[in-house]
Formats: sequence, C-alpha cells, structure tokens
Amino acid sequence: MFRTTRKDKEIIDADGIPLVKSLFQTQTTRHGFSNAYKYQQAKKFSHSRSKGSDFVSLDLETSGLNPTTAQIISIGAVKRIAGHTTTFYRLVKLQSGKKLAGDIARLTGLNSQQLATEGVAVKEALIDLQSFAKKLPIVGYNLLFDERFLQTAVIRAGIVQFNNKMVDVLPYVKTVDKFCDNYHLATILTRYGIKNEQAHNSLADATATMKLVDKLIKIHGFRI
Repeated sequence: MFRTTRKDKEIIDADGIPLVKSLFQTQTTRHGFSNAYKYQQAKKFSHSRSKGSDFVSLDLETSGLNPTTAQIISIGAVKRIAGHTTTFYRLVKLQSGKKLAGDIARLTGLNSQQLATEGVAVKEALIDLQSFAKKLPIVGYNLLFDERFLQTAVIRAGIVQFNNKMVDVLPYVKTVDKFCDNYHLATILTRYGIKNEQAHNSLADATATMKLVDKLIKIHGFRI
C-alpha cells in the first residue's frame, strides 16, 4: 500500500489501484476589471454622453409663412457644449421697400423701424449663425418651417448651405403625446411645465425648445 507524507494529499484504493486524492479544492480565480479601468470606462462613457448632448436649439421669426414671398426677421439660437450654453440673437433688416405687417409686429413685438436700425443684412446673419452652430446638430420645434426659410435665404444670399444634422422635435412629440388638443409650441411647453415669458421672440423660443428637449430626453429617452 502506498503512503504519502503530504497533508494535502491522500492515497485511496480504487479496486486495487492506488490513486492520489487532493484534500483541498483549487480555488477558481475570477478575472475582472480593476477599479482604475472601471473609472476610465465610466469617464469615457460619461464624456461620450455629454458629447452626444451637444447641439444648437434654433428658432426663426419671419415676416410671413411662405419663404418665397416672406423673409427671416430674427434668428435666435442656444448652443450647448459639454454642459455650457451660449446664445445667439440677430435682427434682420427688411428687404428694400418692405414693411412689417401689423399682425406680425403684434405677434413678435418687432417693428419696421427697429429692424431698420438694429437689424443686419440677412447674409451677415446667416454667416454668423453658421459660425455659431459650426457642425453641431440643429434642433427646433417645427424645424421644417425654419429649414425652408434658411434654404431660401441661403440661396438668395449666394452662400454655402447648412450641412448640419437637422432634428425636428415636433414629429417626435406627436408620437409620445398622441392625445394633445393641438401641437402648438405653447401648448406643448405648458404640458411639460416649461414657462416661456416671451413667446414668438426667437431667442426665448429657442431657449424654451432646449428645455423641452431636456424634458423629452429625461422622460422619454429622446435622442438627438
């Protein structure tokens, strides 16, 4: 009969065949990620999320509804990069000989004299907006309306078209809030508890739209 002096082994008889049995189970090493690695990954993920939330909220006020006969009279935008926001606001001069209609003046709080003295040429305003927005996504409420005016104005001014990703919030709102009485911006802002003290001011509307986007991200997981 075999013997062993090792305390972690035992000789057993298996039908006349001596076998060596281990008395202690081998511990399985569990491989994982170090805390430093996890921290770096979390930091990277956090950075990618903040980068994904960088965008420009845009709103235009116009002298009418048809871009072929009306024009942009003010541009408001809010830009967010890494959690920091900056604003953009331009009034635009009316075309020569044009006057702002009374109903538009009442709606926007602007008038022909103000646009003449404080406004800039539409080409200058568009170039400034492109410089402000750079290549960030542009988000707006009923943005299709604004896009049509931008495209028409850019063609008339003879400058490069906007190549930014355009994200219209309105169609998304219609999918998540299917039973609204209407989908005017003011109605949706109220629905989400957002105050807009200067409705139909382009900068105020752009600011309110950014707040709406934040609500949609938080509540519904909206992605730009």
